[in-house]
Amino acid sequence: MRTQSIEARWRLVNEKGLHARVAAQIARSVGAYECNVFMANIEEEFVPADDVLELLALGALHGQEIVVKAEGSQAQSVMEELEGLFKTGFGELE
Repeated sequence: MRTQSIEARWRLVNEKGLHARVAAQIARSVGAYECNVFMANIEEEFVPADDVLELLALGALHGQEIVVKAEGSQAQSVMEELEGLFKTGFGELE
């Protein structure tokens, strides 16, 4: 299988930003794929997206842009799932 490397930037549109439930949802989604995913807000270093505590440490708030990198054979699939989560506000949009 071919290894892919993809990078994207998405804005946190949910009101509470990257809080515990959202971080857990991201980590759970990422864990379902065979690839490495990392996230960062613009000023920070990248952290593993399957680690809830590392995601929370980003301190990302509503309206901030998050940079997401995925590497591996399922990079495209995980990025599509994450894009959907970001665009729908992780199910928190009213």
